[in-house]
Amino acid sequence: MTDDRSRDPAHPLVTDRHRATVVADMRRLERRLLQIGPMSEAKLAEAVQAERWREGTFEEAVREGVRQGRLRKLALGWIEATRL
Repeated sequence: MTDDRSRDPAHPLVTDRHRATVVADMRRLERRLLQIGPMSEAKLAEAVQAERWREGTFEEAVREGVRQGRLRKLALGWIEATRL
């Protein structure tokens, strides 16, 4: 018998796993920006192959990076890492 609670989106295991995924993806974005430099969000999504990520995760990772102050949105849809 399996524990169906682990599939419930509100279950702590699911939310913790999702949070860990978003943070890991945000760090991936930060690393790419540190390697290459500022770029458009569209180019960044292409560079990290975000089309393979679960829907909405790229945007969520960007928001998390901005919230943590590790990423900064620039004019014209560009984004940069804040750490040198």
